[in-house]
Formats: sequence, C-alpha cells, structure tokens
Amino acid sequence: APCDAGIWGAAAARRPPAAPGDSRDGGGKTPSLVAGHALRMARDPDLFHVVVQALEDSSSDGACIELMAGLHGAVREVARCPYGHRVLQTFIVFMRPAACQFILDECAERGAEGIVELATDKYAHRILISLLDHLHEEQTQGLAGC
Repeated sequence: APCDAGIWGAAAARRPPAAPGDSRDGGGKTPSLVAGHALRMARDPDLFHVVVQALEDSSSDGACIELMAGLHGAVREVARCPYGHRVLQTFIVFMRPAACQFILDECAERGAEGIVELATDKYAHRILISLLDHLHEEQTQGLAGC
C-alpha cells in the first residue's frame, strides 16, 4: 500500500451536527460509503484525507465508530503508515476515550516488545503519544509502563 507524509496537527473541537441538506454530511451517504473502504482509503496518499474529513465532519460518535470499524484488526499496520496514522490520530482526538480502547488494545496486543516497535516507528509513535494524551490514565497505565 502507498504511504509517505509528515505530522498532522491537532484537530479543533468537533463541529456541530450538519443541518439537513448541508453538504458536509453528503445526505448521510458519505460516511457509510467511506466506511466500506476505510482501510484501503486510510493507506492511500490520495484518499486518506477523505477519511479524516469524514471523521471531522461526522455528526455523531456512532458515525465515527462505523467509519473506523474497517480498521479493527489492522491498527498496528495503519499506525505505521504515513497516511493511516493521521486517520487514527483524528479518531483519537475527536472521540471519547472509551471509543479508542480498540486502538490501545491492538497496539498493546504484542506486549512490551510490540509497544517498543511502535514507539520507535517514524509514524506509529505519534499514535502512542495521542493515546497517552487523550485517554484516561487508567486506560494507559500498562502502555506508559513499557
């Protein structure tokens, strides 16, 4: 899969829900269309920004969670991608800590050795930093101890 970009800045607070007919929500079609292809799009240099924008413009947590469903099981791979890590960072910044638990779990599934691999990766270390910055201390205790 293609990949190679720089760091992405922190997102602003979630925008208010889109009004009916507002082009931000694509009439409700865009998030579900993106969700079906989120993994492929997140790793594509020309399409990752569509997933980021869909997360930023989403009018509900449920829509964001639906968008990210395709990344379950591929978090470590996406975290190491110069484009995909930006999708993960956006989700972490915009969502409640509990919704990000699957990202933390997949990052930590290989134990301390896996955390060290991610911590020393050019892009994945940013995901670990975002998790430490945005999740509750109780969630990240094991991560911080590595």
